Amino acid sequence: MRYDKRGVGDSGGDFYSASHSDLVDDAVACTQFLQQQTSIETARIFVAGHSEGSIIAAQVATRQQNIAGIILLSPLCDEMESILMKQAQHLKSMVMGRKGFKALPLKFMTLLFDPTKAQKKLIKKIKESNKPFIRFLGLQKVPANWFRELFSYSVLDIEQKYRQSNVPALLIGGSKDFQCDPRDVVKIENIYGGSAEAHIVENMSHLLRKEEGEPSVFNYRVQLKETIMPEVLEFIDTWLKRHY
Repeated sequence: MRYDKRGVGDSGGDFYSASHSDLVDDAVACTQFLQQQTSIETARIFVAGHSEGSIIAAQVATRQQNIAGIILLSPLCDEMESILMKQAQHLKSMVMGRKGFKALPLKFMTLLFDPTKAQKKLIKKIKESNKPFIRFLGLQKVPANWFRELFSYSVLDIEQKYRQSNVPALLIGGSKDFQCDPRDVVKIENIYGGSAEAHIVENMSHLLRKEEGEPSVFNYRVQLKETIMPEVLEFIDTWLKRHY
């Protein structure tokens, strides 16, 4: 079963006012729906999550009984504020490292509006606000509820969410993932111990697509038109057959 987050696609609700806990509740509700279907073997339900969804999947496995295992794709195990600042620094370095005349306008804009300084301002504005969402730079709509809750989680909090799930786990990260550090895959694997299987796929981006050169957000539009790397599907297929 695959579903859109609240407020996305045909799903009801408001995405921008939702918190992380709201998204966990939605995932739990979907799992409960599956467990109520007579055509489904309730002891053979696996939960898969990508990026933030990796923490959501772990929490679903903690709250719901009879979850057979979880699949964590491009998982994270770091504080959200740290992740955001690393992403901003990566963006700045990536732009300033570009060569040629075509890169000059983008470099100028990057110098004028430093991504790291802008990210710090955004984080500060989110923390100081108590509104469900805010507008940044007068235009960008930001889900403040969601960010504030994730800002409140320390690394130890996140590790505990994985630890509490206590089910078999498959972890798959990409060596070219600049959004969620692939080293987090190893950290999470160590939390689960022998109940986890972990893989870091070479030349794979955060989107589970092939990344030939330097990892860049500018490549995402093209990557979304491509298929998920076959290694990912093979790892999932083999792991599910072993645990199913």
